[in-house]
Amino acid sequence: MITGRNYLDAESSDEDSPGKPRRVTDETLQVSAKPRVSYSTDELEALTNYIKGLITLRDLQPSDWNKSVITAIQEFIQYPDERILSIYDCGGLIGSSNFPTVPVHELTYFVRTNDEIFTSKNLPDTILFGTSNSNVESTISQLMETMLAPSFFIITRWPESVKADFCNMLHDYLCHLTDLRYKMHGLTVMYLPLEGNKLHYKDASTNQEFVKRLEKIVVQWTRQIKLALVDQQQLTNYELLTLYDEYDFWIYRYKNLCGLNYQLKNPIAQHVVEILINAESTCVVQFVTLSMDIDKGIKEAKSNIMYLDILKNPCIELNNCSSPESVALHITTILHLLSFVGLQSPYFNTTKRITHLFELLENQIIMLCCKFINLKMILEQRKSQSGIKITKRCIDLCENYKKIVSTFDELFWRAKNLDIIIKFENIEIFLGRCNDIIEIFRAMIDFARLDETKNMPAPHFEGTLGHEHDKVCQKVENLFLEYLEIICHMHEKILDIQDASWQDDMFVFRSGMKDLEIIIENLMNIIFSNMNNVKEGISNLYALNMYMDRENLKTLFDFPITKVWRLFLNKIHSTKHELLKEINDTENIPNYSRQSLGLQLKINRLELTGCSLKEASWMNHCAISEKTQKQYDILNGSIKEKIQNLYNEWSNNISDNILSILDQPLMRQSIDRTQLESNLDITIVNLLREAYYWRISDFMMPVYAEIVIEKTEIIQFLSERVLMLVIKYNKIIKGLSDEEKELFKYLIDDLRRRLKTGRTKLTWNTEFVERYVDQCYEHVTKLDEFFRIYKICCCEIMKICENICDLSFINIKSNYTYKLSEFYDEILIQRDTVFKKIRNKYDEIIRYVLVVIEEYQKILKDNTVEWITYLENLDYLIEDSLRTSLQKSLSALYDVLHGTGKIEPSPFLLIEVTLVDNEITLVPSPNDIAKTISEMLNKSLEKFSSFLKLTSRFELISIGKLNYINSFQDYQTLVKLQKLLDAEMSKCFSLTRANLKIWEPYKDLWKENIDEFMLKYTTLKPTSTSISSDIFRFSAISNNVNLQETVTTVHFVLIDCNHLKTELSDRCSLRLEKLRALSYDTLESHENIHDKIID
Repeated sequence: MITGRNYLDAESSDEDSPGKPRRVTDETLQVSAKPRVSYSTDELEALTNYIKGLITLRDLQPSDWNKSVITAIQEFIQYPDERILSIYDCGGLIGSSNFPTVPVHELTYFVRTNDEIFTSKNLPDTILFGTSNSNVESTISQLMETMLAPSFFIITRWPESVKADFCNMLHDYLCHLTDLRYKMHGLTVMYLPLEGNKLHYKDASTNQEFVKRLEKIVVQWTRQIKLALVDQQQLTNYELLTLYDEYDFWIYRYKNLCGLNYQLKNPIAQHVVEILINAESTCVVQFVTLSMDIDKGIKEAKSNIMYLDILKNPCIELNNCSSPESVALHITTILHLLSFVGLQSPYFNTTKRITHLFELLENQIIMLCCKFINLKMILEQRKSQSGIKITKRCIDLCENYKKIVSTFDELFWRAKNLDIIIKFENIEIFLGRCNDIIEIFRAMIDFARLDETKNMPAPHFEGTLGHEHDKVCQKVENLFLEYLEIICHMHEKILDIQDASWQDDMFVFRSGMKDLEIIIENLMNIIFSNMNNVKEGISNLYALNMYMDRENLKTLFDFPITKVWRLFLNKIHSTKHELLKEINDTENIPNYSRQSLGLQLKINRLELTGCSLKEASWMNHCAISEKTQKQYDILNGSIKEKIQNLYNEWSNNISDNILSILDQPLMRQSIDRTQLESNLDITIVNLLREAYYWRISDFMMPVYAEIVIEKTEIIQFLSERVLMLVIKYNKIIKGLSDEEKELFKYLIDDLRRRLKTGRTKLTWNTEFVERYVDQCYEHVTKLDEFFRIYKICCCEIMKICENICDLSFINIKSNYTYKLSEFYDEILIQRDTVFKKIRNKYDEIIRYVLVVIEEYQKILKDNTVEWITYLENLDYLIEDSLRTSLQKSLSALYDVLHGTGKIEPSPFLLIEVTLVDNEITLVPSPNDIAKTISEMLNKSLEKFSSFLKLTSRFELISIGKLNYINSFQDYQTLVKLQKLLDAEMSKCFSLTRANLKIWEPYKDLWKENIDEFMLKYTTLKPTSTSISSDIFRFSAISNNVNLQETVTTVHFVLIDCNHLKTELSDRCSLRLEKLRALSYDTLESHENIHDKIID
């Protein structure tokens, strides 16, 4: 829209006309400086302020001006080649010599027509300026009406037909554009044509084409006036209208009609009417008639404004109400004022108008309720209880309004004989929406625990399937939150009573809730189908408690609740049957407190279940709950009476002289007289036990038994100590063998002497008997600790001997062939390693024996024979372990030599066969091997000479130092194993000799010297044929030698004939070489003889 002063006209096109100065281009500016006009300070300031006054940007404040904008204005003034100045707001006021490159909402522009130099006199005539904003229609309309249309109307060089068509279309366009421009602002503005406004109406009426164009314009005016007159009620489908809106509407109607009336008095409009009247146009009659109706409309609007003004302040007060309760205080006043308006107003006294006013009041109340509810805030903050409360208050307000209006209808309108019926259609729709909201809020509590007034834990089920049930409830909650999220997105339409699509959305929501209810129903069927006890039932019901208030699910909970009470009732009946059975089975059992505790446990068990049901006040009422509670009370009284009878019977059976029973010795011997027993009478034990449990049950003790009962702690402590004493004593006696009892006879006899006093003199009633028991117990404990250490030492010695048995002095690698020296060295290394281990274990045995001696030192002199026997047994054990180790070692070596079962032995020794002095020699020799194997036992035993027997080690015998090796040398098993080893050696050597016979055919090769052989052979003077035959024979022998096996396994040795084979092959090769040389010489001599013969 162009605002302020506008001088954009046709002169702006003269810029490029001939004779005008040419505009300076950018290229010119690059090579020459800009021309600058000098102004005085006052003159420049005056021009700047003038341009500033032409800027009409919206909400422009003096503080918005900045130095850069002032500088841009002054440069525009001082430099004639600056053609454009733009002033706009973009994060601050900006001045620029170009149009903005970014979108702006409003812009004031200045354009220099030529390279004019501005002065205070020519500035208004030489500058073009305007303000443009985002209102496109206004800008185009003003531009067309004020600049373009007048230029077209005065054109005379066009043909009349062309100009008539063009002007018709131009008027139509401007009519619609003007109507559209002001209709968006709610105004009725007529298009006033400028064509022919300077012609006299009589002259203008003669131009038929011009009259037709004016008739079309008047028809448009008539239509606009009709619409303005008919518009007597607000029609909108998108918002609710209130009484205050009605007042604003009549204000608007009054101003709009007054504006039409003012436009009709415009000279241009009067001139058009005169032209049409003079031309006797038919359309002008209707226009004049409608013009007269405008005065009636203005009068009606003025009257309605006056009466509606009475309702203005009460409606404002109503809008300022902060709660539904405060709204109710203003309703009666407004109803009386509405009645006054309906009766006194000349235009509001119809049934339709009065009903409309009541509808507007309903809408205002509905809008207030929407404000009070604030559905968006409630849904975002999940305040369901607050939402329910405020919604119910709004429902109460609407119901109260209906009641007041209905009462007012009966008392007032019918008394005035007016047929006024208020249907409350919008109120009913709004109440339905409020009920929908409450349903949503309750679903938020029921399915998602969204209750801001209390903390509702998530459902938690017990049992093996509890986790799966928890997942189902969590799934229900997640699904509901998805539905709720959809509701939150459409919260604006819930209370919009004009939006009928909400019903479809609510139907979808209810269908979703029905699906969730079906899931819960299926879950309940699964959970309660296998319910076995009351606690489980209450726990599951409590987990589902959040769904119990759901209206559609209430009936589903009746069955499990009834089942829980029925289980409790069955438990009561089961307890009754148990009591009857126990009365028959325990009539002769004197353990009264046990029976009492059994009965008390039954009571406690029932009380626990009963309390659980009592605390579950959140459960719905059940038909059998009262009957079950009555059965429980009867059974509870019966059990308590039975307990009292048991107490009376027990107290009557206590002896009057119960104290004399304590005058018995502390201990007694068992029937087999090998062990001790506590001698506390069972009567005292039963009395104290009974008294303890009866006291727990808050029963008083009999007076004649109180003396004994007061000593309960002393008797119990003494009984426990005596019991611990005899247990340790019996443990010691049982844990010793006959030999050990003889070994420790002195210690055992000393212990029995100490305990004899407790068996014969001291009683349970003796004073300070506790000190005696403690001393005996301390002594027995020390003795028991000694025997424990002794047993541990014996066990450890046994383990050490077992470990010695597992040791082997000979360790031969599998699948490995030794040389004899290598085998001998490894045997010695293995022997020394094993001996070192045995030595360490022997020293460890000595340490354990020393531990026993340290404890036994006091009585060692009195038990020397037994101690020697003990050490001899240990010596035998050690000796047997060492013997076993040696036997195991020799057995392992025998298995290597002999093989195991059907498997032949693998070779583990290497024998090389060579020629020494023209004789076959074995390295190592069989004698060396036999000697090594035969000394295996002695080599193993020679280290044991330093192992003294324990009896010699501790110098308990006087026959000299004895070691273990003496017994090994005569041990038949070891001797037998050594003989077996020797036999295997003999067998192996026999086989070896047999194996070497394969080389006998070649004996001549190593027995006879090569030189002697050739000498004898030459002496025989063999022929060439004979030599050739011998060469062939020795070649065959060489081949046979090469075909013989180089390495052969014989029993447990590996025979390597490589050296022998190589030697024989070399000797054959040498003989062949000699024979070939002899053959060559023989042939040469024959050739010489042949030559001589020829000669």
